[in-house]
Amino acid sequence: MKFIEKQVVVSVWKTAAFFLTAIRNLSLFPILIWLLLSCTAETPQILQVQSRVSIRSAGDELAFGPEELSVFALVQHGDGFGDIEELYIAHDSGELYWHLTRDSWTHHSENGNWIGSERLAAPDGEGITPGRYRVIAVDVGGDEAESAFFVAPDRGPALAVPRIVPVEDRLVLESPVSPVLVAIFDRASDALVERALLEAGELGEHDSISFSENTLSSRDIFLSYYDEERERGVVVGPVRFSTAELRSLFPR
Repeated sequence: MKFIEKQVVVSVWKTAAFFLTAIRNLSLFPILIWLLLSCTAETPQILQVQSRVSIRSAGDELAFGPEELSVFALVQHGDGFGDIEELYIAHDSGELYWHLTRDSWTHHSENGNWIGSERLAAPDGEGITPGRYRVIAVDVGGDEAESAFFVAPDRGPALAVPRIVPVEDRLVLESPVSPVLVAIFDRASDALVERALLEAGELGEHDSISFSENTLSSRDIFLSYYDEERERGVVVGPVRFSTAELRSLFPR
């Protein structure tokens, strides 16, 4: 991910600019027509865009911290997904953009090819500016597809932080919004191990994630939810437990 403090201008005509200058020489006009007719008609397409703003909270009760923008575009190309080369997320009025490539974007292949990033940050820890954002997919030949999404202003008040609280020998998931996305990562490799949507309340053996002693002692837990009314999400983690808490949960 790369942040550059200037407006991105990506024109669908940029690949034609070279040929247009040659029209001054009328003898090249038949060559231009042949080139245009022989070019493939396959271009990139953006079928759908999903976006949300989340607060990566450092607070214990209320969500305070830097905002992050998550943007994923469902893209396709007639010549294959491998021809998609770049993705831009641009906020023109704010004169900023993010530039993603195969080396920096996240790719999800469930139900199509989704590319983007979950953690696009504004400069200097500022909030994500509300307004219209453009999403531009560019292929290896310079052809483009464009879509757009809007970020709503933050209307407040502060959102509560989701928590997993040990109560004697059991765990309770507390959250003002339900369900909560629970993601568990291996602490050593940072690899995603498990992920599931869980309802707030007591966590038990019927949940799709097993909160074993090994899970709680050697892995990192992240909790997140999205408030539709506020149009803001909250992310908190890693959630870890002290030795005393583990002993109360798993008495020997």
